Amino acid sequence: MLKKKQPGTIDLNKLLREVRNARQTSERLVHTEKYAASQKKSFENLTKKRTLLLPITVTILVVVLASVLIWSTTNRATNCETDKTCFIAIANQCSKARMTSTIAGAEFILSTNKCTLTKTLTALAEKEPIAVKQALQGKSMTCTYEQNSFDDTYLTTITAHLDKCSGELKTALEIIRIGQ
Repeated sequence: MLKKKQPGTIDLNKLLREVRNARQTSERLVHTEKYAASQKKSFENLTKKRTLLLPITVTILVVVLASVLIWSTTNRATNCETDKTCFIAIANQCSKARMTSTIAGAEFILSTNKCTLTKTLTALAEKEPIAVKQALQGKSMTCTYEQNSFDDTYLTTITAHLDKCSGELKTALEIIRIGQ
């Protein structure tokens, strides 16, 4: 038989359920607070890292850009095109320069750096024999000179100062000269 509840009596089962629910809610709340605190700490750490990362990144970027700018301006040869005066002035400083020149019907690319001239024969006149073209075309020689003493005959004759030169072009020129 079921007992009737008397007014003012407490249902123990219901009370136990409410206590369990309150405890679970309390545990969830504590867990949520701990989670929120850890997220806040993570966010603060991330913010600190970002705060440090930005100046470091900017500094690295500035250093890289400055290095590229300095390298590109100091390592680039001045292109004098066909201006002999320009080329001689830079050659006398033993700096980098480049030009093209036609000497006795032959086209050359001339470059200078650190008091060393490089002459590369790129094309010969059409009238030249095939054997001569094959022997000379595409060959180079390097010639040394003293600072402030660049001789303009390097630009006007093919065989100027051969005693100060070395390379395939010099060797080929000497062979052709001996054969004449």
